[in-house]
Amino acid sequence: MTHYSISHWTITDDDGKCGLLLFVQSLEELLAIHSHDSHKVPALNFHYICFEILNTISLIENDVLDKGNLIPLVAEMKTLFQQDWVAQKFLGSNFEAIFFNKNSKGEYEKKPLKMENSKDVEGALPQLKKGIKLIIEELGRNNQYYLELISEAKNQIINCGNDLLKLDSLLELTRVIASELINRGFNQSYIYDCIKQIFFDPQYHVDSVESVENFFSCFSSSRRKYCVYLPINSIKQKKALDDYGIFKIAENVYELFDSSIPYILKYECEASDPYSAREYVLNLINFCLAVNQFIKHNKYDFYPKYTEVFDKESRKVTFIRKPEPTIVRGYTNAEEIELNDLLETCLGLNAGAFQVLQLHSSAITSKNTDNQLINLWTAVEVAVPVIRKDGLSRINQISNVFTSILSENYFSTLIHQLLLDIKTTDNTLLDIIDGIEYDGSLELKLLAILILQKYTNVYDEISTRLLQSVPLLACRMQRYKNRWSTTQSLKEAYRAHVERLSQQIMRIYRTRNMLVHDGSSLRYSDYVLQNLHYYVDSFVRVLSIYYKAGYRSLNTIVDATLFKEQRYLESLSTDQAIDENGIKKYILRQ
Repeated sequence: MTHYSISHWTITDDDGKCGLLLFVQSLEELLAIHSHDSHKVPALNFHYICFEILNTISLIENDVLDKGNLIPLVAEMKTLFQQDWVAQKFLGSNFEAIFFNKNSKGEYEKKPLKMENSKDVEGALPQLKKGIKLIIEELGRNNQYYLELISEAKNQIINCGNDLLKLDSLLELTRVIASELINRGFNQSYIYDCIKQIFFDPQYHVDSVESVENFFSCFSSSRRKYCVYLPINSIKQKKALDDYGIFKIAENVYELFDSSIPYILKYECEASDPYSAREYVLNLINFCLAVNQFIKHNKYDFYPKYTEVFDKESRKVTFIRKPEPTIVRGYTNAEEIELNDLLETCLGLNAGAFQVLQLHSSAITSKNTDNQLINLWTAVEVAVPVIRKDGLSRINQISNVFTSILSENYFSTLIHQLLLDIKTTDNTLLDIIDGIEYDGSLELKLLAILILQKYTNVYDEISTRLLQSVPLLACRMQRYKNRWSTTQSLKEAYRAHVERLSQQIMRIYRTRNMLVHDGSSLRYSDYVLQNLHYYVDSFVRVLSIYYKAGYRSLNTIVDATLFKEQRYLESLSTDQAIDENGIKKYILRQ
């Protein structure tokens, strides 16, 4: 997370300061492009996974996807429903009741929505389709679900105080809201800029929870009219775009952007926000240039450094710099690999390792996000050895391997990130952590403070300090403390993480299949691309670690990680409190 000053905030604790600060800090972290993978905005909430299910049903009916794609989606939908009490206000708490049938006797039957194999899917498809349409209609009616999310957020901000349990509930609600805003069509960068302007710009005083209302007022349901201005740097680009007659291109007589830029392109469009307007126009331009390239076989590159977007209603001008490419956004640990170690790994393993790197390189150098995703997924398929007679589908085997590999250092990356965030927000707390009588690194000492009862006073001191300035981290500490203190709770946390990973891998796979077989893409394809890039980087990192440890083939490395995971889960079978030895053994897996 990024630490922003709140010295201009005059809101008091009694008026909801702690809750508002948590809401804002959580939103900022969810939408920041380099947040830890586990702390980024989820691709979908319960509301919008229903749209994905309906779309998947349509693709199944048109033979683009097979029926098995619905199985993980429905499982994920059930989980999201259980976590979404706002949706339950409108639909009731009984998930199965949504998918009802009225029999010949006039009695309502509430049959469980069973989806364990393709045969189950086929039998339940009409029941599922009817229920999903009902959910979408009910939540969307009069925009009531979205409006209730906003109302609930404001109420929780006011009423949660310094209660960590209530703050944790607000934290979950914020995740739902962030996903809702993005899936309603608002650009991630635009939402992030609204956060910075309304809550962190010293020109705007934050004196009450009404600031939340100001924030949500930025997201109108109606589209706005924009004029988008872009620099054209060459006569070649100008001639290529002039052919279409839809763009207004003139000489840069007013020296917009830079006096060295010869031409300015203007295009009017409707969009949800200025960033979305820019994205729409750029996509249109690049499509036109692609048509030119197909006909004339000329190469056109159009990725302007600057854009000005003029709101025709408010008269406001938004200056937008060229964003960081989607593929290099997000948390990565690839830089932890030594160059010589990676080279030695690739030379020592079979050709598959080189193919993975080559496909990764092709993805990085490509300007098209769809091509990037396809290349990276191909790298995944090259990397993972598949047993043809295993009885599991290829995607299930890939998912099993990747969830095992990516989860090996899951808890250690979280504690490392927590320490970095504490250091960023309140460096003096490191002295308190380092000052305890415990042998080990700062990460180990922080874990000891979280887990071991003898450090309760130290934990309380740190938590109290964080509640005043960074309640998000206080909540995160409390969450880790609750989930990592026994082998049973740790096992549950681990399995929940694996399940989320598996769901995301399946989502990436569906996205790739839609691109390859149907040519369509989804709104959240940028998010799954970031996830996929992180997964591939992590896989290569694991290859290097295991090769250094003496493993000499992709197959044996995969088998070793699966065997290691099996032994790890077995070690968590007996429920017991985690002690000093358990911190290294169970949490850090050392």
